[in-house]
Amino acid sequence: MGVGNIANSSMQAAMRNMEVISNNIANVNTPGFKRSSLNFSELYAGNVSDSRQPGLGVRIDSLRQNFSTGRLDSTNSQLDMSLNNDAFFIQRDPFSGTTHYTRAGHFNMDNDGYIYGFSGRVQGFPAKDGVILNSANLVDLQIPNSPLPAKATEKTQIKLNLNAGDEAKTVPFDVSEPNSYNYRSDLTVFDSLGNEGKLSVYYIKQADNSWTAQMLMNGQNIGTGSLTFDGSNGALAAATGFDALSWNPTGGATSPQAFSMDLTGSTQSVMDSREYSKDQNGYPAGIPREYNIDDSGKLNIYYSNGESRYAGQIALARFTAPQGLAKADNMSWLATPDAGDPIINSDNSEGNFSIGTLELSNVDITEELVKLMGAQHDFQASAQIQQTYNQVLQTIEKL
Repeated sequence: MGVGNIANSSMQAAMRNMEVISNNIANVNTPGFKRSSLNFSELYAGNVSDSRQPGLGVRIDSLRQNFSTGRLDSTNSQLDMSLNNDAFFIQRDPFSGTTHYTRAGHFNMDNDGYIYGFSGRVQGFPAKDGVILNSANLVDLQIPNSPLPAKATEKTQIKLNLNAGDEAKTVPFDVSEPNSYNYRSDLTVFDSLGNEGKLSVYYIKQADNSWTAQMLMNGQNIGTGSLTFDGSNGALAAATGFDALSWNPTGGATSPQAFSMDLTGSTQSVMDSREYSKDQNGYPAGIPREYNIDDSGKLNIYYSNGESRYAGQIALARFTAPQGLAKADNMSWLATPDAGDPIINSDNSEGNFSIGTLELSNVDITEELVKLMGAQHDFQASAQIQQTYNQVLQTIEKL
């Protein structure tokens, strides 16, 4: 291998280096792009033990990818996101089934609600009844458009204070007679079809520290409970008759509808009777209104009935040797044996995701331009060697 071949190898290496640098510069604003650089090594003849043997040129040893984090750009889009770690988003091509890994978090939603990126549908953990199933197989993450079915009230909770200074009632209870009870609580509940029911609880003082609670649903008596308070501190000591209540909805809903009432935390003291809190766990049907993805990648759906449910969680993959990933189209990579098996995060901690931002390339344009000029000078120097060598050959031929 003569001087001409050495110069030729050097020009080819410089040309390839300029191609890599130019590609870096061209993708300076490409989301998720990672810059690359070439590693070179010297060529030797077979007899490397001969110290007098000169090198025979240069060759490209490897293409090295730099996976440092790129700068962030704010977009304020709910489906744009960047990662605050060294993991990759996972995307599956629905046609070929190929799995791609990317840092480009620019996503959209198709007509069926699937979240997709440049290389396919975003992969995530499914959810059942609003609970993320982190041990399940990954699925195409989808924003649901189906309604949330109604849920019948199964539990009610009322926390209140009853006035210890009230007089005990001696007249029979009559819902139309305010003097027959001391205090009243109202709570809206729901049947299995989402129809409302009005639960009214009338508190009647029987004696010191002793009360009864007359319960009506839509004006119909459904039971009587007893409350006993501790005279030393006013705390609720016992509550009976509240665990197995039921009512009979109409219109095709499940009947009877059973529910319970919890009065934990209620008190009796010399102050006006008042409610501290009240709640129940039923709701009418609702349709999806909004969604958001939090900084742990959880997809939360908000319904028209005020309920919210997790619909899934974006999964992330890590590799022990990301340098071994194979570059693919659209700022993505393919797994290879050199990269190792993908390690799927089963428990994304809060803060992994920065919503409303995109990670741009990690290309430093100034640095790349300096490298480009260096590669150009390398090529010109190699070309000069080639030209000089050709002139020497021509001179020899004339001798």
